[in-house]
Amino acid sequence: MRKCNNFIFGAVCSGVLLTGCALNAKQPEPVKTQPVKTEADIKQEALIKDLSLAKFMFENKNDAKAFEMFLKYAAEGNTEAEAWLGRCYMNGIGTPVNYDKAFEYFSKAAAKNHPYGINGLGVCKQYGYGTGIDLRAAIDYYKKASDMGFPLSTLNLARSYSDQRGGFYDEKLAEEYFKKAVAAGANGAKGLYASFLIERKRYSEAFPLLQDAKDFYSMMSLAQCYENGWGVNIDIKKSLSIMEEAYRLPNKGQWGANSFYVAGLEEMIINGQTDFARHCFKVGAEQGDRECLYIYAITLKDSGLPDDAIKFMMQAADKGYDYAQLEVGKMLKDKKNFTWAIKYLTMATLSERTKYVAVEILSGLYHDLNDQKQKNHWSIYGQSLGIASCRNNLATEKLLTEVDENIAVAAAWSALSLLDDNKFGSDRFYEIMKRDYDRLRVLADKGNGDALFALGVLGCLNEDKKHPNLAIGLELLERAVNQKDGNACNILGNIYRIGSLFPKDLKKALAWYQQGADLNDTRCALWVATLLFNEKEFEKTTLEEFKKAFEKCISLNEYSMLYEYAQVMEFVAKDLKKAEELYRWAAKQGDTRAMIHLYDFLLKNNPDDAWDYLLKAVDLEDPYAEMKMADIQRFVWNQSRIAYALYLKANIHGESCESYSRLAECYLTGYGCEPNAKMFWKAAEEAYKNGSATICLTLGNVYRDGKICPRDLKKAKEYYAEGVKRGDENCKKELSELK
Repeated sequence: MRKCNNFIFGAVCSGVLLTGCALNAKQPEPVKTQPVKTEADIKQEALIKDLSLAKFMFENKNDAKAFEMFLKYAAEGNTEAEAWLGRCYMNGIGTPVNYDKAFEYFSKAAAKNHPYGINGLGVCKQYGYGTGIDLRAAIDYYKKASDMGFPLSTLNLARSYSDQRGGFYDEKLAEEYFKKAVAAGANGAKGLYASFLIERKRYSEAFPLLQDAKDFYSMMSLAQCYENGWGVNIDIKKSLSIMEEAYRLPNKGQWGANSFYVAGLEEMIINGQTDFARHCFKVGAEQGDRECLYIYAITLKDSGLPDDAIKFMMQAADKGYDYAQLEVGKMLKDKKNFTWAIKYLTMATLSERTKYVAVEILSGLYHDLNDQKQKNHWSIYGQSLGIASCRNNLATEKLLTEVDENIAVAAAWSALSLLDDNKFGSDRFYEIMKRDYDRLRVLADKGNGDALFALGVLGCLNEDKKHPNLAIGLELLERAVNQKDGNACNILGNIYRIGSLFPKDLKKALAWYQQGADLNDTRCALWVATLLFNEKEFEKTTLEEFKKAFEKCISLNEYSMLYEYAQVMEFVAKDLKKAEELYRWAAKQGDTRAMIHLYDFLLKNNPDDAWDYLLKAVDLEDPYAEMKMADIQRFVWNQSRIAYALYLKANIHGESCESYSRLAECYLTGYGCEPNAKMFWKAAEEAYKNGSATICLTLGNVYRDGKICPRDLKKAKEYYAEGVKRGDENCKKELSELK
């Protein structure tokens, strides 16, 4: 019994110990029973997954699929999908742009308090997308979404308050919201805030914001800092390196490629055609800068790669660059690709700068193609422009007929080519005179105006003023005038205007030109207007006589004197309305003088138009426009690199003393470029030699201060004194202080 009890006791004790051990040991995890997913749960998971996928596709340019998925869930009333669908409609993502639909879906999302929808309504109200413009309402929407923690709206608020044209400009609030947007991590906030600071010349604050830039526009702003020395020392190669990196981004913009053109140009001027210069033109060409495309194409052509050259030249031509249109037309003609050659050459005829050469080539090209109709068209057009080769082509056609009257016409046209110093026409003229002189004399006796003109020119060719043929020549030309030959009037006018055969007599010249203008000779009409406007001898010309002369030119489709006509109407007639009309007309004809004048004329009352005209003149590479634009970039916006680039271009296109003077200042101080003493002295010498007054001040300062040369007060005084002679007031002040 005891044994049994002991057994039982032992068993119980063992059980207690084991139980104790079990209680102190880690218990196994109970098996969790997975809740059964409801249909709603499965649908919600699919929704979240699909919307995430749609957003991913949206950001990665799978536009159509993203739109399809947003449309599906928006139709089911999903707020997130409605907001994103509004964005699709606003930006044309996967669907045509539809502002009404964008406004509709943003409104639906906003009604459910979705910040993206509220922000979208702000954008619609700001720009009038699908609704009326209401800037106050736009700001209210942005404010509401910003208060909900939506960073994009905070940035939109900053931009709205920083816009001086919007009516709600508030610099203090703009900066406050820019800082909040940067702190909230709004996409692009650092770059936009930096631009805000740069506009206010707070470069040292802007530069740090851009140092870690990863998006295209921020990187380009950082490049500008290095380019212009904003908050950091100028480093052009660093700037170009950042730009080149920015161009490799998938979401790049079209900005700044002309910087590579300027760098390449600068390198060529300073060091010649180096590998760095070629690289700059190549990068700029790849980004679509038309000037880089043009020069890089020339480089490829010179390197024996005509096909590659044509490819890049065509791109420049398609961007409207007239020189490229002409050049690629010639290149394609040489390749026997006549269809495309004709296309680009025809485009080049629309520009005043390339028209004459393009017409001449087209005339010859159609002659080679034996296309009589087109050859005659371009030859006649070329003749009207005074192109000797076109005139010669027509003369050849006339000679082949062996008809007396046609022989006389050919002789007259060859005479004109001779007077234009065209060798082919000159040789042809003497051949005709040798072979058909007697025939022309008979025609002249019968009163044929062309024969009279040709023989009259022959008589006036002898430079011996006492030669008997001279009197005969003049008589024949006067008889040609009686036969209503405008060419004869022009030649007689030239004789008295130039004064090589007779003493110069502008009144007689004007009388002959006026007769020619009455005969509808364009050159004579042009000379009448030119003499009346420019010559002091005719300064008492009445307003009505001016008007008559200019209107005659216009009636003959000669528009080159529109600018002068406008000057008369502005400063003589004081008719500003008529003057503006004429300036605009002249600008439309490509007269850059009128464009530059319109900038000053319109700046106060119509600044947008004024700016457009100046930009157009710069686009046409007018050196005075480039100088004016450079000074604006320099003194108004402190865009040093752009200013320097424009001074460089103005110098290439015009080589004025002032462009040399400005470049000398840039090289001396490192304004927009790296300091370069060698280039300073070179530019300064040219500026001084060409009569610049401002360079005298610069040279005087250089010798006075002795920073890049030995100090020499004697030379400083000499330069200041010369500057005083040339009318520089600052030189007068400096000279007085030195004395």
